[in-house]
Amino acid sequence: MPAQETAAVVRGFIEEFWNGSNPDAAARYLTEDFVDHDNRTASQGVEAMRQWLIQTTRSFDHQTIIEDQVTEGDRSVIRLTFKVVQREEFRGVLAPGKSAETRGYREFRVIDGKIVEHWGMLDGNALVEQLKGDK
Repeated sequence: MPAQETAAVVRGFIEEFWNGSNPDAAARYLTEDFVDHDNRTASQGVEAMRQWLIQTTRSFDHQTIIEDQVTEGDRSVIRLTFKVVQREEFRGVLAPGKSAETRGYREFRVIDGKIVEHWGMLDGNALVEQLKGDK
C-alpha cells in the first residue's frame, strides 16, 4: 500500500471516527484484531475502541488537530494538539465547560487499508492540571 494511502487512512480515522465522534466508523478503519498499545484499558478490537470513544465523548467535546504527519511504508506518525471542553468528570475533576489542551504523538500501523496497531503519547496529566485551574 503506498504511503499516501496509509496517511489518508490515518487522517480519515482521526476526522471521521475521532473528531466526528462516530463510533460506528471504527469498523471501517480498524481490523477486528486491532491492538491499542496506549490505552490504559489495553483495548483490543473494534468494540473496545467504540467504547473508548463513547466514554471520551461523554466526558468531553474533543478535537484532535493534526499538526504534522510523517508516513513511511505501513507506519504513519502524527504530531497533534488535543483540545477538550469538559462535560463530565475526568480523573476525579469536574469542571463543566472548562477548556484544556495538550500535545502529543500517535503512531499507526496500517495493513490493507485498515489500522492494525496504535501507539500514542499524550499528556493526560496536563489536561487534569488545566481543568483544575493549576496551569
